[in-house]
Amino acid sequence: MNLMPSREFTTARLTLTESMGRRPSRGLSLVELMVALAIGLLLLLGLVEIFGASRAAFSSAEGSARIQENSRFALEFLRRDARMAGHMGCLNELGYQAMPDLMFNHNAVGVATALTSAEWAMRIDMPLEAYDYNGTAPAATYVLSDVEAADGAADWTPALPASLLGVSTEAIKGSDVLVLRYLSAESVGLDGLGVNVDGAGGSATVDAMTTDPAWTALSPFVEAERMYAVTNCQRLSLFQATTGADAAGMFNSQNSGLNVSGWTGNEVYGSSGSRLYRYEVAVFYVALDVGGQPALFVRRFQTDGANRLSDRAALVDGVESMQLVFGRDTSNAIAAGGRDDYADSYGAASDVAAGAMDATAWQNVISMRIGLLVRSPSQASAVEGAAPIPLRVADTVITPPDDLRLRSTYESMVAVRNRVRN
Repeated sequence: MNLMPSREFTTARLTLTESMGRRPSRGLSLVELMVALAIGLLLLLGLVEIFGASRAAFSSAEGSARIQENSRFALEFLRRDARMAGHMGCLNELGYQAMPDLMFNHNAVGVATALTSAEWAMRIDMPLEAYDYNGTAPAATYVLSDVEAADGAADWTPALPASLLGVSTEAIKGSDVLVLRYLSAESVGLDGLGVNVDGAGGSATVDAMTTDPAWTALSPFVEAERMYAVTNCQRLSLFQATTGADAAGMFNSQNSGLNVSGWTGNEVYGSSGSRLYRYEVAVFYVALDVGGQPALFVRRFQTDGANRLSDRAALVDGVESMQLVFGRDTSNAIAAGGRDDYADSYGAASDVAAGAMDATAWQNVISMRIGLLVRSPSQASAVEGAAPIPLRVADTVITPPDDLRLRSTYESMVAVRNRVRN
């Protein structure tokens, strides 16, 4: 049996094999490849644009949130202390001055001399004062070209006193300075006790010996080296506690150095209504932090600090300018007291007083408007070359620098409630 393939079958198989070997390979042409690349590039550009827009929106939202958060904290700090200005127990400084037997005990000489000769930090007759940066009064336009330290004390009106030398070298251009003095909201009642402040022999002892268990509250309240005031609504004495209070309610007060009382005898505070308070001073201003960014700072009363002030403490970042406007009650139409507790005019610190430590001028201030210019911590996306928009801060128009940062203004009206009766 012949199993060999036929000639015709062999020829057909060779022809099919040759035909398959000569078939051209299939793929993308150059035109198809270019179209595919163009479509892919367009999709990639779209994704990049979406990512950039999302990132810019997130950065803008984060910056706005930080601005709102910082401004809320800054205003709360300022309002809390501003409301306490003039708090001196049951009276303010005007009430003590109206008393016929007034005693602001700073030293043993007459009352007027005692107040004016006291150290700047202990001018308790000046619960409120401020300093207006030149060129930033209400209705003025100030160009904040750059955030930098001021040139010196003369950049403010009134000029910053020597006691604020540290502030004058730190505070930035275009921002006001606020000073507040008051007695703490917390106090210790001395009802049923006798308080004897003795200045004889170079040292004073606050003696309130009693068996009343409630007196133990004085022990954590009184701390060594802090400044205190004792008042019975007829007189007020400032003194420094050099020791903490013991269980018997006794502590010492040095009669030299910081305690400029200079008492030569005893000032006895009776057992009816006498209370003990901490003495507080707060100086608010805007300066640059260690990273070169503007922030709201405060210096507080400190017995061993330079000029009786503590080192600066940063409160809130991003505050670029603080503007203050004061409401003054200058009406003399009301026979009783000569004032009606309604603001007759508004103005900057330079309108209230041209010179520092003008107690009479500042006694007319019954309210203040606090304006803050707050910026974002980082730059935000913006159209290149867009001119910055002027912002109104407490009636002052401030043109910010073109640094692509988000900015916003915030204001709050604060009544100096220890000055008004309504």
